Amino acid sequence: MIKFMNMEIKGFCSIQDLSITLGTEGIHLVKGNNAAGKSTLLNAISWCLYGKTLKNIKDVNTLESWRPNDYKGTMVKIFFEKDGSIHQIIRCQEYKGKVEEAKGGNRLLYLIDGAQVKEKSKPKIQELIEKDLGSSFRLFKNTITFGQRLQRIAESSGPDKKALFEEAFEIGYITVAKNIAMVMKKETQQKYDEAYYRVKSITERYEDARKSYEKFRDSERNYKKIFREQVNQIENKITLRHEKLVRLEKKFDENLLTKRLKNLEHLKRELTKLKKEELNTNQQLTKITSKKGVLEFIESIMGLLQKGKYKVAYNDLKTLSSHFKSSEEIKDKKFKTQSKIYDVESFCREQEDIKDDITTLKGEITNLIKEKGNLRLERINIISPQYRKQRKELKAKLEKHRKNCETQKKALENLNWVINDPLSNSGMKTFIFDASLKSLNDCLDDYSSIIGFNIKFTVNTESSKRDFVTLIDKDGQLLQYEELSGGEQQLVNVAMAFALHSITSVSLGINLLFLDELFENLDKANIEIVMDLVKYIGNGKSIYIITHQENFSISGSNTIKVKKDNGITTIIP
Repeated sequence: MIKFMNMEIKGFCSIQDLSITLGTEGIHLVKGNNAAGKSTLLNAISWCLYGKTLKNIKDVNTLESWRPNDYKGTMVKIFFEKDGSIHQIIRCQEYKGKVEEAKGGNRLLYLIDGAQVKEKSKPKIQELIEKDLGSSFRLFKNTITFGQRLQRIAESSGPDKKALFEEAFEIGYITVAKNIAMVMKKETQQKYDEAYYRVKSITERYEDARKSYEKFRDSERNYKKIFREQVNQIENKITLRHEKLVRLEKKFDENLLTKRLKNLEHLKRELTKLKKEELNTNQQLTKITSKKGVLEFIESIMGLLQKGKYKVAYNDLKTLSSHFKSSEEIKDKKFKTQSKIYDVESFCREQEDIKDDITTLKGEITNLIKEKGNLRLERINIISPQYRKQRKELKAKLEKHRKNCETQKKALENLNWVINDPLSNSGMKTFIFDASLKSLNDCLDDYSSIIGFNIKFTVNTESSKRDFVTLIDKDGQLLQYEELSGGEQQLVNVAMAFALHSITSVSLGINLLFLDELFENLDKANIEIVMDLVKYIGNGKSIYIITHQENFSISGSNTIKVKKDNGITTIIP
């Protein structure tokens, strides 16, 4: 559960110095004339949490012509409670005052129970903030806010709707899991291929040992009759092994293996060197962009160009370009070096396996020659136990590698199943998405008795893109969103925003809702309908309604009046 507590604003757009409590339950009316700065409160929240305003304002400093003499820049601070800890977000833009015993500048600070988080870079801090909030900027502006001139859900493109719903329904983790599974599958496939080759090689040797054992055992039972056959068999085996040995020796190159091993060491040293160069280059890039930030760096270049300092601007850009180019070249070299290492390692493993097989064959040929000589010298010598022992040893070795091979095969089958079934687009993702979409439609169905018609989101399964369709059932007639009047479209947009807010507030635990010019394009009757909706969903929430309608009132609500004098917004006591 996230409970917003209060916000402090200094020098943000038209607001100079303001503290406001955010977490008080109930309905709060923010009133004022057009352009009085009512929406600035909402933009301040958005900018502090995400570094972005709802209207995409880049420079949030007060206009220079309206700045007071003691203007210090912009600083917005928001406190919220989560899991028993107090979280504090402080975002500055060109702020000359002190923040946490240091100049504010363009810093972003995130404190939990008074201690700054360990992350230092703005992107990392922002990533942590969004993780703790459980909401991206896109989800925030579609579920926590309903603002004038913001794009409505019903008017969004299919891909935008899909991305928003996936985040709102919290199923993005399935895509992450699938990517992890794909990496695991690649690694497991390599392990399986290696295990399969081992099993195949040992099986051939085992079968040779088994057949030899059985033949020698039979020959020992009737040596006189089959002595000649034994000699021939041994000679045939020697011939076959010689032929196999010749083939393997043609494939094996000791000098090339030695060269490749030396080359492998060289490549590994080169890779280590490239990693150090990559780290150094990234540090240089970080050093350049972290001092001022990318935006301020660009602005400084533009300033130099405007002042005619082309050479200085050129040198700064050239330095940055050089580092970026150097970084890309290093990444390319690193990738190529890693590929070479993989190829060399594969070659060396193959040569080592061939070398082992050559050694084994030479040993087997030597043993066969000895066996042949012993047959002639001793007339009969019981040798089948040797093959029985060899067969037993190879059988144990074969069982071990077969188990490993089966383990890798099973793991590969499981990963294929996971990727192609539960993690596929027709698996768990679709099940959770459909269930969550049903919950969203159930919310909209609950609202139908208030707004006078039913709204339903559905997916066109006959479309290759599975486009989203918004259906409105009005008096038994199905209508498209575009067929509604402006006021009815506004009712649809409000209902959709409220339904999505209800769904996400359960998982995110954020019971804060800002409604900016909610009654835009609505007549008196529709305004009453919207207020009934607000009251319907408002239990236990902090709802801020921004309006320029001075006579508008709601029983039991708190009113915050704002005015603007000489470009500065203040709250009227």
